[in-house]
Amino acid sequence: MKVHSPFFGKEVEVWLTAHYKALRFIEEDIISPTMVDAVNDFLQMSQEDLPLLRRLIYQHCLDACADTSYGFEVQEGETETQANLRAFGVKNEQDAFTQANLSKVYIEDDALEKRKHRYVRLSFYPPWEQEHGLELILQNGKLLDYCGEGGTWLTQFE
Repeated sequence: MKVHSPFFGKEVEVWLTAHYKALRFIEEDIISPTMVDAVNDFLQMSQEDLPLLRRLIYQHCLDACADTSYGFEVQEGETETQANLRAFGVKNEQDAFTQANLSKVYIEDDALEKRKHRYVRLSFYPPWEQEHGLELILQNGKLLDYCGEGGTWLTQFE
């Protein structure tokens, strides 16, 4: 489904998924009340979340630029990490946030894992990580951390 996110100021695709092994055991609605609450967690992100969101995206960019050789020309007096940041046009947290490009939001049914908390995965594909992407994790509406690629195992946050 698509929802308008006031926080991101745009329409965002939200994927609600039930685990394929659990579908045969679900006797209630496939879209559970917990999933609805998780959608609302995403929709209720506020400006208070922005500093941490920017910081997490920027940290992911710094980590990726330090760990990856993109093949950009390294100018005299700079490191490869600095060359990577320069090539991506990232000087600060705001630059990283602007380029992060929220792609989709994922909310999973919890019929098998039986997690204690509800989770939302915010999936980005920034220019410094087009292959694996970046996911930010909301737990019960609170921004927690980033994971370096899609398909994050959410139970690790329990």
